[in-house]
Amino acid sequence: MVRLFTPPEWSAYREIRLEALRTDPGVFSSDHGREQARPEDHWRARLADERVGIFGVQVDGAWVGMTGVVQSSENPDAAVLWGSWLRPEWRRRGLSVAMYVARFAWARGRGLTRVLVSHREGNTASASANQKHGFERVREELREWPDGAVEAEVHYVLDL
Repeated sequence: MVRLFTPPEWSAYREIRLEALRTDPGVFSSDHGREQARPEDHWRARLADERVGIFGVQVDGAWVGMTGVVQSSENPDAAVLWGSWLRPEWRRRGLSVAMYVARFAWARGRGLTRVLVSHREGNTASASANQKHGFERVREELREWPDGAVEAEVHYVLDL
């Protein structure tokens, strides 16, 4: 089941987010140390922000992943996907489809007409999932990632 985290569930969100950053640091734009240092009020505020949808993925009552979407501040008609992660044992089971469906529904529910997403060039799983869901690759740009590597960030767009 994929559903929005609520502010009282801040610690569950924090736990799965930190696990993702710790185990797969190369696929995120943030890092474990910075996120771990954030206080409780940061996590609660993030979940209470109406411009942000942070979804947890739950199987048999256990949190096995997370994903996020935010209304773009630069493109107010667009949603930006971010922070998708599943525990390795839950990958390749179709859960990412439910994650996309939930985020697309969130965007449509706010009247947004486009969805933007980007990933590190070497993240082939993300590339495959984005293309499977109809995203069009629009550009790439070199950037330095939190782990110090310099690699292209690939950007995609999808009209809803």
